[in-house]
Amino acid sequence: MANLYKEIEVMFERLFIKLLSVDRRGLKINGKNEKFSFVDIMVLRMIGLSENISIYDLIYTLDLDRGIISTSISKLTKGKYIEKKRSVQDGRVYLLTLTPEGEGLFEKLREEERELTGFLLENSTINEQKAVLKFLSRMNQTMVGKYQIDDNNG
Repeated sequence: MANLYKEIEVMFERLFIKLLSVDRRGLKINGKNEKFSFVDIMVLRMIGLSENISIYDLIYTLDLDRGIISTSISKLTKGKYIEKKRSVQDGRVYLLTLTPEGEGLFEKLREEERELTGFLLENSTINEQKAVLKFLSRMNQTMVGKYQIDDNNG
């Protein structure tokens, strides 16, 4: 069993390195010469899933710094993937929506997600799929607050 633990650790390390590398280089999604970061993709995805989301709700949902979210919103706005409009109910609040170009990109992302999930699970049994779901659920539970750096020890 200990040998499997070591192999799993090595696979996690490889996966994280690849994810960092992909994010640094950027992802090409729409066939254009544009590159998107994981943050850009998650911002686009959250807007697409909610149809109308405030910048505050986006920051809260993604649990990211306002500056990081603002950079991504600016990039996606300049690329004409999203629109930023003032709320009718509260003029201080900006709501984000997808443009038609953004909707196309969102649908392409969703299709790629479905294809990736299908590829990863296509040869697995229902019990194996349940094990994957349990593993991912435990990963999510473990990550909550576990890996925060204490700035006061510095």
